[in-house]
Amino acid sequence: MIVGGGCMAQNTPTPQVAAPSDASVDVIKTQAEPTDYTTHVTLTGQVIANGATCPRLRLEDGQTISLERLAARHLTTGQSIQITGHFVEISRCMQGPAFLVTAWQDMHP
Repeated sequence: MIVGGGCMAQNTPTPQVAAPSDASVDVIKTQAEPTDYTTHVTLTGQVIANGATCPRLRLEDGQTISLERLAARHLTTGQSIQITGHFVEISRCMQGPAFLVTAWQDMHP
């Protein structure tokens, strides 16, 4: 049977695909991963080498995040800082969870 722009339509049943069992799926979550992208939090960590486009911060629990809207020129590797802001789903940062910084301070001025 010809339909529309000359395409062939077939009455073929849609194959059923089995969903993977919970045992076959490994989900790794870190404490730095957000569950609510609007909640502001304050985090403390140490600046590590810059990422591809954003500065990186190693949190006190060992996790690393990318810092959106905090210029690397304000930071030095090894510097301890406290940041306030929230995690974002979409970012120009290319590594790890991205955190939109709304305020920050040097922990050892």
